[in-house]
Amino acid sequence: MRYLLLMLVLFFSGITHSLPVDRDAIINDDLKNKPELYNQVAKLIRAYGYRCDSLSGIHPMLLSRGFTVSCNNFSYSYEIKDKGGNWVVTLN
Repeated sequence: MRYLLLMLVLFFSGITHSLPVDRDAIINDDLKNKPELYNQVAKLIRAYGYRCDSLSGIHPMLLSRGFTVSCNNFSYSYEIKDKGGNWVVTLN
């Protein structure tokens, strides 16, 4: 019972953990040391039903507004693009 109560308190208190960054992660210099960005990117990827348990790489797109993201030791690669004011995640 205590465990359930603790889990509910943590869930509703908004306490979040930082997304782990892989040891060999390749991160653009402008995006280094931005754990809140990493968490938001992972949340967006998960909202689309994909996996992102650790960050392997993140780079801004050159020709459009968005990011290329790799997760789980480079097992998954995603594009996150701004399309008409909405962020859209696609699996590469």
